[in-house]
Amino acid sequence: MIVDPEMRARAHYKCSMATVANPNTLGWKVCHRRKLALPGRGSVKQRNIVDLQSHFRDFVAPSNMFLVPNVLSGLGELPHFIEAVADNLYRPGQ
Repeated sequence: MIVDPEMRARAHYKCSMATVANPNTLGWKVCHRRKLALPGRGSVKQRNIVDLQSHFRDFVAPSNMFLVPNVLSGLGELPHFIEAVADNLYRPGQ
């Protein structure tokens, strides 16, 4: 999210989140239907690559996301609200 001068010198892609519009700056909070927390603490280097790949897929999967207006962002953390959103998603053919 933040690129320091040393990283910028080595980086191929130099864009950071601060330089582009994102849901937060547009008034929305991105919430996830399925929890994303990796169990325990520790370095990424110590984690199983399969677990990291699964975590990344869940993090970026549009099917695991929904938007809440920033003024109501706390709702996106409530289990009952998340369950209600998950139960009422658009399903083709319905």
